Amino acid sequence: MKNKNKIIVALCLVVVLAFGIFALCACGDTDEQEQGPKKHKITVQSTEDCGVSVDKTQAEFAETVTITLDLKVTDKYVERVTYNGKDASKRSENTYDFLMGNDDVTVAVELKPYQQLLISPNGFATFLTSNPQTLAKNNGTVDLTVSLNGSYMTILNWDIKSTNQAAIPGSSVKNSYTELTETGAISTRLQTGNYDNIIRYLIISVDTDKIESGTTFLLIDLQNGNSSSQTASLVVPITVAEDIVTTKWQETLLFDISALPSNMKQGKFNVYVTDHDFVAGSDNQEYQNFENVEADSDGKIKVEIEYVPTHSYFIAIWYVEASGSTTCYRILDSIVSGSTETGFNQLKNSMLTLLSDGQTFTITVANEIVH
Repeated sequence: MKNKNKIIVALCLVVVLAFGIFALCACGDTDEQEQGPKKHKITVQSTEDCGVSVDKTQAEFAETVTITLDLKVTDKYVERVTYNGKDASKRSENTYDFLMGNDDVTVAVELKPYQQLLISPNGFATFLTSNPQTLAKNNGTVDLTVSLNGSYMTILNWDIKSTNQAAIPGSSVKNSYTELTETGAISTRLQTGNYDNIIRYLIISVDTDKIESGTTFLLIDLQNGNSSSQTASLVVPITVAEDIVTTKWQETLLFDISALPSNMKQGKFNVYVTDHDFVAGSDNQEYQNFENVEADSDGKIKVEIEYVPTHSYFIAIWYVEASGSTTCYRILDSIVSGSTETGFNQLKNSMLTLLSDGQTFTITVANEIVH
């Protein structure tokens, strides 16, 4: 009987000992879990203009967090992406990342509206004011010219794209290390000086058969390939419309032919007026022709023209021989009024520029044939 009791007591001690060991192991596991890497919460702040998402909602210390942006507007750009006020690192057009710290994190995006910039502050590049800033659909190719003022430049690098790819799709990219790549509606070519290979202009061609109604900005980033310090970043607003509606003025041109031989003064003349800044798809007249017109008793030929503000017009006058052949005569430069601030009412190199509606401009015809 005593042996049986001893056996029972021994068995009880074994059970108690086993339970104690199990309990100690369990406690050890709990302590180990509590001492593991702690994860911190990641919160994002999206806006109506830009969605923000992250690849994880929690992260450990020193873990990489990737941010993806969904920019929903075309008139603003991403200035900063922050996590707890610190700048995230940009990895591509739409992705950023950062390393997680020891605190919860809030990710936010800061946007800034595009601001027109047609002339670079250093004077390296100028988007000519004669370029149209409204394009009409389905009217062939329209050229936009950027004037360049680089120190000896035989190589030009560029990156040109539209912020609204629905309006003007595509891009043109060229640098010293890659071949020219062009897509969509945008293509480019260079223009050098008449007697050298120095690059003077960049011509950006837009295929209006590939564009759609809307507004966009052309971002034009340029670098002198011969001098890396010479750069420019132009921002050009462009509107794509079904048609281009223009303001139209009515102007009077008086051609004074008193210098011509007397036998010609009673003859007939052809006057041609051409809109130098005409844009395909505009509702104004590109060509205005006045044929077989005659001078009045004062020796002046009068024509009424349609004039679009800010445009320049090429003017030519031809004498019509009895046989029907024609001879072009030179017209003299003339400045009527204006200033360097406002511009001038003038005819220079046969190009007419006017500043207001309803003017009468006298043009002197020289007794000199233009060949």
